[in-house]
Amino acid sequence: MSEETNILQTFGAPEQSADEQTASACCETAAEQSADALDAAQSAPQENAPSNAAEEQPTAPPPTRAQEKKTAFIYLLFALGALACVYVAQIFQLLSPLYHYIYYGNVTTLLISVTQAIFWIPCIVLLYWGVKKCTGYKLFRRTRQELSLKRSMIIYACAIVPIFVVSAVLGFELKVVFELGKRVTGMQLATNAVVYANGAVKLVLAVIMIELVQEAVELLYKGKYAKQIPWGGIALALVFGFLEVIVAYGTHAYTTFAWLYIAFDLLYGVIYVLSKKNFYVTFFVSLIIYIL
Repeated sequence: MSEETNILQTFGAPEQSADEQTASACCETAAEQSADALDAAQSAPQENAPSNAAEEQPTAPPPTRAQEKKTAFIYLLFALGALACVYVAQIFQLLSPLYHYIYYGNVTTLLISVTQAIFWIPCIVLLYWGVKKCTGYKLFRRTRQELSLKRSMIIYACAIVPIFVVSAVLGFELKVVFELGKRVTGMQLATNAVVYANGAVKLVLAVIMIELVQEAVELLYKGKYAKQIPWGGIALALVFGFLEVIVAYGTHAYTTFAWLYIAFDLLYGVIYVLSKKNFYVTFFVSLIIYIL
């Protein structure tokens, strides 16, 4: 026995035959396949669980006609709320004699514009929160659909044409240059910058009104071309536009711009529809028109 052991240690164990190696490899492969199958069987219920849960969730039924009318009514109420926010802030204009104790002239205009803007910002936040809570709709809508070249060119034209018209009315001078006047001082620049910032915040409220009225009328009127008519712009021009004319005459402001703003309000609604209800495109194009 010891001699056989010495021989094995000296020359090594005899090599396996080809049949034995093939059989061993087959056994190992079968064991690995059975282990993989077991793992797949254990993980399959976990992977399918979310999809099954999603399939089991019932889809929400479409809103009834009564629900749509109720939602439209809520939209209109919040649009009126936005309009009220704009004109409640005119109280600061009526309190302008109090600012005279601080300083006269441009400082009074600057203080009025600042206080109005500070008042409007929380109003915008409350409008966003209120509409979302009551209807689930989020203001400041941004569509993810790309605009076609044709729509983009029309929107550019909607910006360029009114700028040209206003410039022609002012003797082919940009409005921003006209409002600065001939003798420009540092205080004049600061005041105009604050006034434009005030107008930008006010314009946010205007576009919110366009958005809410557009959504409301589209729920109430289901005509073929209902979504192609700028309902928000029409309402803004008839209500907000004419009220701006009244305010301009009451505060002895430059009334020519007030009359032009009626057409601009309608134009803002057209831009909103053309941009596929994109709040940000409408706001920035409208802001360019307002400043220039």
